[in-house]
Amino acid sequence: MGAFRLSSASPEQIAAILAAQRHAPLSYEPVGAASTPEGWFDNRGGTWLGTGPATFEKARRSLQAWIHFDLGWVTAVPEPGATIAPGAVVAVLTRTFGLASVNIAKVIAVTDEPRRYAFSYGTTAHHVESGEETFAITWHPDDRVTYDVWSYSRPAHPLVKLFAPIARSLQRRFIVDSCERLRVECAR
Repeated sequence: MGAFRLSSASPEQIAAILAAQRHAPLSYEPVGAASTPEGWFDNRGGTWLGTGPATFEKARRSLQAWIHFDLGWVTAVPEPGATIAPGAVVAVLTRTFGLASVNIAKVIAVTDEPRRYAFSYGTTAHHVESGEETFAITWHPDDRVTYDVWSYSRPAHPLVKLFAPIARSLQRRFIVDSCERLRVECAR
């Protein structure tokens, strides 16, 4: 299971954890649920990014570069040289309340269409939560481009179980911050 630390992991430690988790199974079921399973925390949100094909392409490239995780308190570190494709692993680094954690997730699905780009990842046992998250960019027929995030999860680590309301609050904060980060990136 994922763990909390007092100091951030070094790049070498992160690389070693990613390599060790490359073939790890997902830590939850059901995988790829169309709706939030009963008893799981449902978290969703989204934002308008702009209009037209240029905004869509910029948002798509930003998602592929993990810009939506570049939040200061959360960062994504994919395996070196990896692209977002099923089976790719990513370390989600968090720093909250003086504690750091390295959480490993695995990409389970990618949609790459002319007007929609999305991917979902699921947690491995090396994650403080258990569940799945989807990130989607959509270029709508009315020319709007939107970013949406949806997850279902439940605590995996004893501290997350103990402080579940705080964990839920941080998950909601992640969506708000991620939406704002992508909105700012697309406005540049």
